[in-house]
Amino acid sequence: MATARLPSPLREFIDSEEWTFAKTMPEWPHEYLVRDRVDTKLFESLMRHIREHGIEGHFYNSVLTYFAEDGLLYWTMGDPIEETIIINRCSEEESYENRLKNGTLPDDNHSQKTKITDDELIQEFTRKMRSKDKISIQVMSITWSGPQNPKSHWHTELNLPLETNSETIRMERKKLLSNPKYFATCEECHQRNPIGWMHGEDGICQSCAENHGVVY
Repeated sequence: MATARLPSPLREFIDSEEWTFAKTMPEWPHEYLVRDRVDTKLFESLMRHIREHGIEGHFYNSVLTYFAEDGLLYWTMGDPIEETIIINRCSEEESYENRLKNGTLPDDNHSQKTKITDDELIQEFTRKMRSKDKISIQVMSITWSGPQNPKSHWHTELNLPLETNSETIRMERKKLLSNPKYFATCEECHQRNPIGWMHGEDGICQSCAENHGVVY
């Protein structure tokens, strides 16, 4: 899939860093690096290499750029380089397209029951949108029109001047996790979740509710 192998400095970077296994997403085995925990320049260089030398592939309805080397796939979620905080990798066997071909995809409703880290919540449930006169910070909410039928909606929570720097944008996105309109912490598992993944007003998430016999 890749058109250029990783240069030696990036090879050493990915081999020397301790990748974190995404234990909250066992149905999609993968690891990740977080920008703030590694060398920022090497992190950004790796991102650029992925985007310049990878090819487009699918994850359900999303189109992402994947870079393959030595049996592993590397990708980000497509945000601008200065705002991307996570680089992911998995084995090629665990890719969406390979599992689709082999008939080994997890249940369709997996994403509505997955607990994820705060960094992943920021990446998946907040975003920056740039227009000709402002930068909008948006957050996603989830509603349900029926069992196993979630719908997502983006809401603008803040508008910033075009000259706002990337660090301020990252901080504003992070602040959204404390907004009770969109996120809550489960009283049983103590994981932060989007409100759409919570079980009504009982203070527990859908995954914990299933432990009490609730079916989603």
